Amino acid sequence: MDAQATHVHQPLPPLPTLGDKPYYTRILTLFPGDMDAPLFCTMQIIDLNHAPFAFEALSYVWGKAKSTEPLFCDDGHLEITVNLDKALRHLRLSSMRRKLWVDAICIDQTDLAERARQVQYMRLVYKRAARVIVWLGGKQDWTETAIAFAKELVSLKADFIQNLDLASHGEVSPTADPAADTEQGRRSDAFSLLSNVYKSNQEGADALSKLFGCEYFTRVWCIQEVVASSYSIVKLADLEIDMKDLLSLLTLVLDRRGLVLEPIPLQLWRMVYEMPFLYEQLKYSPLEGSIGKMLVVLTSIRDFGATDPRDRIFAILGITDEGLEPVYSITESNWLTDVARKGYSWISRRINSISPALEPTRHPALIPNYQKSMREVYQEFTRYCIWKPPRLLTVLGHIQHHEDPETVVDFPSWVPRFDQCRIVSKFIPELSDAGVPTKLQTSFN
Repeated sequence: MDAQATHVHQPLPPLPTLGDKPYYTRILTLFPGDMDAPLFCTMQIIDLNHAPFAFEALSYVWGKAKSTEPLFCDDGHLEITVNLDKALRHLRLSSMRRKLWVDAICIDQTDLAERARQVQYMRLVYKRAARVIVWLGGKQDWTETAIAFAKELVSLKADFIQNLDLASHGEVSPTADPAADTEQGRRSDAFSLLSNVYKSNQEGADALSKLFGCEYFTRVWCIQEVVASSYSIVKLADLEIDMKDLLSLLTLVLDRRGLVLEPIPLQLWRMVYEMPFLYEQLKYSPLEGSIGKMLVVLTSIRDFGATDPRDRIFAILGITDEGLEPVYSITESNWLTDVARKGYSWISRRINSISPALEPTRHPALIPNYQKSMREVYQEFTRYCIWKPPRLLTVLGHIQHHEDPETVVDFPSWVPRFDQCRIVSKFIPELSDAGVPTKLQTSFN
């Protein structure tokens, strides 16, 4: 191996003209070593549909600072960021190889066409991974306190839930409150007890607040990587905790901060945790893997960070209705069209199995393409939102001008700047819809 040469990625196989669509990607095999030893790895191409081995996927923030130590890979080396260097060193085993998927390494970042191709099924990577490792960073003075307190709260929460279950079956635990005679009352009392424990530990609460203040919880791509996973853990230096357990504590953290009228990133993370429980209570079966419609999610991530502004659209295709099932976005919803949608989706999948290059139901605005400029991506998406049934102008409610639009030469005034933070309150969906009314609206005086 020529350690001075830059590693050149082996090109991914082209898509076949006929047959089932393969999902090619690269998997990194990290060689064992001590914490301070140079990083060595090798890469191989696999089809996610027929993965020959289990692998883990890394979810992390790239960071801007470059590491002074390269990653030695096959026939050369790759430059990596400081944060990724720390993550790999903490993930590297002392005596065994470890198979990982890491976007900065496994995707040829210099090939725009490959980046777009990989982004289309990045959700599948995280879904097929044996587990997703959420890397929050190295050791700091608050990390041990934060993880220890989080685990204590999770354990207490489990005890409270057990008490509730016993009470609901007529058995009373010694710590159960006999005054809580309804399920809602019992759960309210349980939350109050847990909240009291949380607020009484100032050091633990402050440490946990710092943990949720990590940049990770403000990055666009990280949402999809966790939502798509079947199992994910948080790693902070050498400390670990289940991601769902950690997210279950967000209500406590946000409650301590008090009333916040405008959406903040942590509110979306709390929604990610609570949605499955809400759907179960409502007896509602959403589109698998979706957290809502694209415009709703775009509103929620308006204050998130993204290195590439085009990723504000591309990064949510794998977790929204329109991105996951494009046919859902071109028909209105009722019992008859639901049947038609399923048929149309089945036909689309059949066509795709015959010729993988064809995607008859996917609008060009829903296909990642890094050869387009930010203006082209946003403009095409805005036109798509206006075009799709029921032809409402809801997308125009996302427009907000940080400066006089007449002075902005390179960007149309009617296209929302999704790359800019929100400076005005959002419109309430349905109550503020503009366009052709789709439902009978009556008023009585």
